[in-house]
Amino acid sequence: YITIKREKTVEGLIKDANYLCSVGRQSDALPLYNYAYDIARDKSVKKEIAILKKQAERVIVAEARKAKRKEFKEKVKKKYQEKKAQVKAKEEKRLAARKKQKKINDLYKEALSYYYQDDFIKAREKFKEVLAVSPNDKRAKAYLENKIPAREKKLEEIKNKKAAYEAKIKAKKEAEARKKAEIEAKRRAKEEKQAQKRAEKEAKKKARAEERARKKAEIEAKKKAEKETKGAKEAGKEINQGDVK
Repeated sequence: YITIKREKTVEGLIKDANYLCSVGRQSDALPLYNYAYDIARDKSVKKEIAILKKQAERVIVAEARKAKRKEFKEKVKKKYQEKKAQVKAKEEKRLAARKKQKKINDLYKEALSYYYQDDFIKAREKFKEVLAVSPNDKRAKAYLENKIPAREKKLEEIKNKKAAYEAKIKAKKEAEARKKAEIEAKRRAKEEKQAQKRAEKEAKKKARAEERARKKAEIEAKKKAEKETKGAKEAGKEINQGDVK
């Protein structure tokens, strides 16, 4: 609302309207110009009012355009800032995702390293760390739920087969050793038996040789005794013949 303190004369209305225009209130001045135009009688005054009104309208239009441009600039600026913020947020999100993925990849590599070294305790720990960073990681879940238990079972089977094979080989070696020992024992027994036979044969041979030597000695002694007896007889005979003579 506009309070007019002067009398409602054309000149007073024009002055008030001009004052409002001077302070940048052209939109408030327009009703005064209209009112002054309606009550004015002089055509030249009406023409002047029309000119002033048109000037005020042009200012209003210009101000409106200026305000619209300003509003447009503000909108553009706001949109640009929002876009910039979105781009920044997107970039930060992308960097965070990249950093997160790098961490996941590093943990995954460590987990696989332990997995292929058959260190399943540490492998499980690393895969659980992967799930702590990325709870929906399918690869880590697959290793924890399927691959690690399957590999453990397979290694256990291989271990059991190896143990059975080694036990079989050991039993075979032991059997071969026993067989070899038996053969060796038989060979030694045979050699001992042969040696015993040879010893008995040598003993018999020695005994026969001793018996022959004894018999020969007896024969020699008998012959010697006979010879001595014969010599003694002959000597006695010679003595007797000498006595006779």
